[in-house]
Amino acid sequence: MHFNIQLIITVILLNLLIAVPFSHAQDRHTGFEVSYEMREAKRKAIIAENLVLTEAEAQKFWPTYDTYRAKIKDKAKALIELLRPFAKDISAISSVKAESIVKRALDMEIEHQKLNNEYILDLKSKSILSGTKLLRYYQIELRLVAIFKNGLTETVPLVPVKEENT
Repeated sequence: MHFNIQLIITVILLNLLIAVPFSHAQDRHTGFEVSYEMREAKRKAIIAENLVLTEAEAQKFWPTYDTYRAKIKDKAKALIELLRPFAKDISAISSVKAESIVKRALDMEIEHQKLNNEYILDLKSKSILSGTKLLRYYQIELRLVAIFKNGLTETVPLVPVKEENT
């Protein structure tokens, strides 16, 4: 699969904008909305360029995709809200709070995977994409998710390990 390198570099750079809500004392929702919408536009461009849909396929695919991504946006906001307090002062996190964050993050990951599974099955059951295009879309989606997660992990430092009595 050949990805346009310029588009991928742009997506990576735009993913780094996720740091805006973490690092500036601005309206946190405005910063998220701007960076999220910019990333979504680039994401769609990458999918459109690499999936190569017919007009009939596109008429079915994009509305379904937009509905799915709107649901994902809510999940992304929740994840950022979970991590935001600790991006500012990660050293202040207690062991109890750390365990709580891990549990919530794992729960969110399960929710995201369920949503993704429903969406992929929807594309299949509604005959929106052929089998090969469905697999190609899934491969593109996996790569884009990996880029997003990489950008997110780079904005939140590792939690320092403290000596604790267990």
